[in-house]
Amino acid sequence: MKERENKLIADFMDMKYSEKRSFSDGEWIHSIKSLSRYESDFTWLMAVVDKIEGKRDSKGNAHRFSICMCDASIEGTEIAVIGARSKEDAIYEACIQFITRQNMIEILNN
Repeated sequence: MKERENKLIADFMDMKYSEKRSFSDGEWIHSIKSLSRYESDFTWLMAVVDKIEGKRDSKGNAHRFSICMCDASIEGTEIAVIGARSKEDAIYEACIQFITRQNMIEILNN
């Protein structure tokens, strides 16, 4: 399990998580272990893609994913994952790179 990367995605998705799954204030708190679904569940991963594609760059342009076989890239960025083990791995890695890049931009702008 890629715990650090999965936590990075969960934070980007505004998902609450803790060591154990629980229910608080009317919503489920996911366990850290359940975050591994970002690696294996295409539905979870595509929700991240949707959020990324909903973001705009400084010029107002959308970030569009291009996915072909085991490659993934995000238009408007230098992010390109070529020759991953699977389509899901390529998308996962592109998401991680995008979120890391966005976090760095936010740090630099503050």
